Amino acid sequence: MYFVNPAVNIAQTVCVSECPNVNSASNSGVKCATNTLVSTCVFATYESLSYSDKICIPKEAQKAEAVNNVKKNMGAISSGLSLLFKNY
Repeated sequence: MYFVNPAVNIAQTVCVSECPNVNSASNSGVKCATNTLVSTCVFATYESLSYSDKICIPKEAQKAEAVNNVKKNMGAISSGLSLLFKNY
């Protein structure tokens, strides 16, 4: 899960093939799965690290703080998603 702009809107996320890093961070797009909140895979990326192979944690402190709040609640989020998608 990659947070498109975590300092502004923590809900704007997409699934990415890999977390952008210093070698892949660009404005030309990433391999991602779009959704109702993110309609294109072309957006400004930032350098990030993978956490538990599930979340891309930004290296920049301000963005990382927003994502860390989500990480603290990941158990509740995972449980909620499991219930939401159990019929799919």
